Amino acid sequence: MFQIPALSSKYRIYVPDLLFFGESISDSGEHSPEFQAECLAKGLKLLGVECCVVVAFSYRGIVEFWLAELQFDLVQHLVVSGSVVALTRSISDESLTRLGFVS
Repeated sequence: MFQIPALSSKYRIYVPDLLFFGESISDSGEHSPEFQAECLAKGLKLLGVECCVVVAFSYRGIVEFWLAELQFDLVQHLVVSGSVVALTRSISDESLTRLGFVS
């Protein structure tokens, strides 16, 4: 959030809501990071974005790894922090246990 004003003087900045976050919704029951990446790619193409640098944190990083894999011609560079490459069941279970939850 704090980098946007500084970067927007030289770059076009897009900060989309992922589906089911913020105000974004979908009729699809699909919630996977891969589905999110596909939707994001479609949105960027509708905006006329042919290639981009993607910066992501946390869950969005997982989505952006998918975006880079599915649309390697679109993602020129990828910067991810505070994320894992993929959200697996073992990572989820381990995190929940560490936080004191059973499921």
